[in-house]
Formats: sequence, C-alpha cells, structure tokens
Amino acid sequence: MFGLSQKITGIIGGAMAFALVFTAVWATRVNHLRAEHKETVDAVVHELETAGFKPVTKSRIAADVQYLATAARTNRKSLDDATKEIGRLNGEADARAKAYADAKARDASTIAKLDALAKGSDRRIQILEGIRQHAEAAGDCPVAAGLIEQAEGL
Repeated sequence: MFGLSQKITGIIGGAMAFALVFTAVWATRVNHLRAEHKETVDAVVHELETAGFKPVTKSRIAADVQYLATAARTNRKSLDDATKEIGRLNGEADARAKAYADAKARDASTIAKLDALAKGSDRRIQILEGIRQHAEAAGDCPVAAGLIEQAEGL
C-alpha cells in the first residue's frame, strides 16, 4: 500500500514533529525556571549593590585597568627616581672615600716627613746637650757659629 519512501518520509516527519514538541516544552520549562530564578538573582544583585558592590561592566574594567596602569607608571617612576638618587649618593660616597684615602696617604707622607725631621732634631738636641755638658764641665760657654745653626728651628 505505502511505498518504502513514503514510510521513511512518515518516520522522519514524525521524528521532526516530536522534536518540535519536545523543544517547545523544553523552552517553556527553561523560561519558567529563568523567571523563577530572576527574582532571586535580582534580590542578590540588589543586596550586593546596597553593600557597595557594583556590577562589573566593560567601562568599569577599563577604568580599573587605567587606574592600575597609572599606579604602575607612578611606581615605576618612583623606582627610577629612587635608583637615580641611590646612584647619585653612591657617587658622592665614592668621591668622599677617594678623598679620605688621598688625605690618609698625604697624612702618612706628612707623618714620615715629620718623623725624619724629629730624628734630625733629636740628633741636633743631642749635639747641643753635649756642648752644654762640656761647657758646664769646662766652666766656659762660648757660642760658636755652628751652635747657632744647630739651634735654629728647635
């Protein structure tokens, strides 16, 4: 009575009708659930907004990104400024350390010169002391030209 192609067409048509009815029932159920939970979601959103939380929007995200970028630039500039200041202070400290080392070397040289002069003075003092003792023992104290030279600078 019916041909094979008609049976297949009938089966496919029945399956499509079933799928259409199932989709309509499912969409109705989803809409009902969505409406049921929309009130709950709206209440939670209202509580969050009342507590100070704001919904996330693209403009809010962009503002947050801009704020963070500005803060990062400020921190980077501050870090660069601190690095430059530390470099400047290190340069000053190095200059002071070099000046101290140079002064210490000059002081060592001056001390060596003064020690040499002191040894010469000690020698001249010994000569003068010897002349004085000899003059006391002899009872005579003439002042010789060499004696005046020895006494200069003491």
